[in-house]
Amino acid sequence: GWVPEITLNQMIEEMVAHDLDQARRHALLKQHGFETAVSVE
Repeated sequence: GWVPEITLNQMIEEMVAHDLDQARRHALLKQHGFETAVSVE
C-alpha cells in the first residue's frame, strides 16, 4: 500500500514556506508598482 514519504508536520512546513514566498513576491511586486492577482482559496 501507500506509505507517506514525509510527515504531516513536514508537509505543513513546506506549505507555509511556499505561502510566505508567494507573499514576499507579491509584496515586492506591489512595492515596485506592479499589480498582481491574489488567489484567495
